[in-house]
Amino acid sequence: MQPAHLIGLALSSLVLTSCVTTGEGLVESSEGVPPPPRLTTGPWTDSFNDESVLIAEVIEISGPDRLAQQFVARQDPGNVDFEIKTVSQGLWQEYRVVQPGAVIEAQLDAWKLVATKRLVVLQRPGRVDVQLRADGDAFFQRTADAQPQRGPRFEHHAAVPWGP
Repeated sequence: MQPAHLIGLALSSLVLTSCVTTGEGLVESSEGVPPPPRLTTGPWTDSFNDESVLIAEVIEISGPDRLAQQFVARQDPGNVDFEIKTVSQGLWQEYRVVQPGAVIEAQLDAWKLVATKRLVVLQRPGRVDVQLRADGDAFFQRTADAQPQRGPRFEHHAAVPWGP
């Protein structure tokens, strides 16, 4: 896939996501029964609340336990391999593209992520901040900004408000 095609795909997917999201929390289903409340496990950063797009060959994210509730990746068997394991640093999830032209699509709060080769998520125990690094032809744009950032690497550090 050409980079311009990936950018269009990511932006259109972000627009579709924002059209169906109310931002008001729980919404009643058509039967009038509200969905169960969301579970939370500790504080989280608001650093990923602005709608944004990040595209790179490799994206790596690490953060606290709550990362598992803020992150989701599209399962695409046959095109993307997935591995999950416990390592000394925490819970390791790795997505790898195995078919030419396939991509890994994911979401971290309001950030749309597209990796063309590999995406790694490390959920670490303890009071840690969120670290995100994208390598290889990185493209980042907040949808509210006119000017995207491009380069071989994009890094983002998000402090988690742990309190006293």
